[in-house]
Amino acid sequence: MSMPTPDEQIVLLQDELMRVREGGEDSRGLECKALGDLGIAYYQGQRWQEALGTLTEYLNLAIELGEKWSEAVALYYLGFTQQAIKEPWLAVKSFALAYRWFRGLGLEEFAAIACRQKYWRRLMKIFKGGL
Repeated sequence: MSMPTPDEQIVLLQDELMRVREGGEDSRGLECKALGDLGIAYYQGQRWQEALGTLTEYLNLAIELGEKWSEAVALYYLGFTQQAIKEPWLAVKSFALAYRWFRGLGLEEFAAIACRQKYWRRLMKIFKGGL
C-alpha cells in the first residue's frame, strides 16, 4: 500500500477531525490533536490561510484544555506560517511564546529552533540597537 499524497493526507485528517467532533465534549482532547495534525499538514502543504485558521483554532483549544505542549506546538507552527505570509511581528510573537513554553517544558531543542528564525534574529538586532 502506498503512502497518501499530501492532499490525500489532508482529506484523511479533515475526515478524522469531523469524526472526532461528532464525539461531543468527551473528545475535546482528541479534537485538539486532530486540529494540530491538520494545521501542520496545511502548513507543510503551503496552504497558508487554512494553516493559519486551523492552527489558531488548535491554539485556542489547547489553551482552553490547559495543554501546554499543544499550545507550544501551535505557536511554533503559527510562527512559521506567519513568517511564510510575511507577518514578521506576529511570527516573532508566536516564536517568543513557543520558546517560553518549550523552555518551561524542558524542551531546549525546540526552544533553540524557535529562537533561530530570521525574524527573531532581526528583532534581537533591533533590541541591541542595530538594524
